[in-house]
Amino acid sequence: GGEAAAALDVAILMVDSRPPFAYEVGGTTLRSPEEWGLPRSVLSERWRPTAAHGGGPAPNGNAGVEGKGTPEEVLQSRTEKMGTFQLALVTNHIYAQLHGYRFYLENPCPHLHIGVTEADWNDALEPSQRSEPKWAWREGMQQYTNRDPVCPGLPADHRLGPFPPRGPPWAKLAAIRYLLRRHAHLAYIDSDVFVTEVWQPLPPLLEATGLLRGERWIAAAEEFPPQKLRRDTRAGLANSGVLLLAGAPIAGAGI
Repeated sequence: GGEAAAALDVAILMVDSRPPFAYEVGGTTLRSPEEWGLPRSVLSERWRPTAAHGGGPAPNGNAGVEGKGTPEEVLQSRTEKMGTFQLALVTNHIYAQLHGYRFYLENPCPHLHIGVTEADWNDALEPSQRSEPKWAWREGMQQYTNRDPVCPGLPADHRLGPFPPRGPPWAKLAAIRYLLRRHAHLAYIDSDVFVTEVWQPLPPLLEATGLLRGERWIAAAEEFPPQKLRRDTRAGLANSGVLLLAGAPIAGAGI
């Protein structure tokens, strides 16, 4: 039950720069935190999103600001931004509440720029690499990276830092590292993934994967369909969009 889950110190993490969806389930205590916005949209059996095309980041990569207006106008504007991420977020947040897990929505990259610069490159290198010719920045690199989105590096005094400049998908590692130091078990879930059997708790899966007592520290889902069926040479065997991990209290400080 919820008390056993809380005692196991299970956390669920999602990382995304898009605006969340503020909600509450009518007649229950299930609801989003105030930081996701107010007023909350009331979900019921008859509730349906009026559009499922929006919810993406602003052109400059920022999450965007919810429009002003009456409460009714704010709710209508928010519903029109309901996309796959928001639907997955609400489902996974409800799942966490049902089982007493901690839930984290992190945005370690609220501002990004397009194109890798020489400064980005040098900031991403270890001090020992900067003196080696093979790691030196070359102007020819820019033509291959001039359209890549880049999250600025996170300084050591940042809650999720230190972390070098990287593309947005790498920013989830900063959030995972932060939570592994603070929770016994962590489930990382990509923005297009949601729990379908919300009544199923995580501890049996942690037991089956050897994570519950620290026999292993990470478990990943297999790609489906597998690489050989998709004929995609870029894909690996594991799906990094669903990860179960044992944190420092279980796996030790070296994690």
